[in-house]
Amino acid sequence: MQSFKGSFRRSCYFTQGEIEIQLPNQCGGYVDPVSLNATGFILLNGEQTKVGKGYICPLGQVCKVGVKL
Repeated sequence: MQSFKGSFRRSCYFTQGEIEIQLPNQCGGYVDPVSLNATGFILLNGEQTKVGKGYICPLGQVCKVGVKL
């Protein structure tokens, strides 16, 4: 279980205007719309990380740590 530490808190998000929709995919990064390269996920404080393991959210979505409910 240690190898999955934090992985289940990261999800792909689709944002359109002010609406943000959390998608069911757990992720390790997303495609940067400027460089079109895989980039890391976004932490709660807004910091960008290095690319993690797992699914890369497609162009138009971001991977970020969600709020723990």
